[in-house]
Amino acid sequence: MDSPGALAPGGQTMLSAIEGPDTGPVSGRDENAMILVSVMYPGGADAQPFDLAYYLEHHMPLVRERWSAMGLEKAEVVKASGTPDGSPAPFQVMALLTFRSLEDFQKAGAAHGKEIFGDIPNFFKGQPVVQVNEPQSF
Repeated sequence: MDSPGALAPGGQTMLSAIEGPDTGPVSGRDENAMILVSVMYPGGADAQPFDLAYYLEHHMPLVRERWSAMGLEKAEVVKASGTPDGSPAPFQVMALLTFRSLEDFQKAGAAHGKEIFGDIPNFFKGQPVVQVNEPQSF
């Protein structure tokens, strides 16, 4: 049931990370606190092609449809336009997914992760990087 490409921190596949009892780098945190999941598609000079139209018209609506009732509060997509020095951005596209809690993200991934991560090869042939973040107030 592993994903065909998305990597979690530590190099394990995303489905393994979200379905397993130990979530690695995020274990030990308050599982009821809101999280921000970053799905980052590598860019740079050797970037794999990315079909943004498919992503926006098909993939992200699928994510919202499957995960909104499971704790997905907000989904944003940002497209890189470069870096301050003019070099190619390290990530060409990022999805920023806000979940009510880590537990909600894990349940959503267990329920629909295979379908959602299985769709990635339809718009990107590389390996996205997935990171779980804890929003901070200042």
